Amino acid sequence: MIALEEKLSDDEIKPKNLALVGRSAGAYLAMRYGYTHYKESLTPSPITISHIVADVGPTDAMDQNIINMWSGSNGFGASGVYLVLSILAGVEVTALDDRTAIPELIAASPLTRVTPNVPPTLLRYAKNDNLVPFAHGEDLAEALDNAGVDFDLFLFKESTHRLDFDGIPSGISDEELERYQDYWAKYDWYFDEYMIGEPED
Repeated sequence: MIALEEKLSDDEIKPKNLALVGRSAGAYLAMRYGYTHYKESLTPSPITISHIVADVGPTDAMDQNIINMWSGSNGFGASGVYLVLSILAGVEVTALDDRTAIPELIAASPLTRVTPNVPPTLLRYAKNDNLVPFAHGEDLAEALDNAGVDFDLFLFKESTHRLDFDGIPSGISDEELERYQDYWAKYDWYFDEYMIGEPED
């Protein structure tokens, strides 16, 4: 955020607010920052966060399912997983039942940071994701709903972790294609509604 502030200052740009948009690890960072430094928090962002757009981002660092997925042949391997968790938690993590690490891992999870004042959030997850279980999106959506936060969750039943990173996946059904079209319409609506303040009907 400091680097962004310096760049904006150098370019003499004075934004009224900021949208945090990320995919995968970037989505995690967007949620973690946005759910920690929202306007009413003890440490608000210097630029007001209007909303968050998070694609396939991990939300629960304590989820054994994600540990298993990341440890598999398509992931980081067991040692890599605990290195990633150590970075997220800020303490060395060698096991999920490590009493020293548990509070830090819980605190590092966007799922545990939801309050009624966090920014509106647009979520996108994939049923065939081999890195982040789609349940992470569903659990976060439930937490946002319980807190009364504006959100939308799009679940793509025929897509993988890459979603439309290389363009709309080939061979998908008309229903899935329509779901993508609905998502991008909602994406535009979030910017109109929460950032610009001029929603379209």
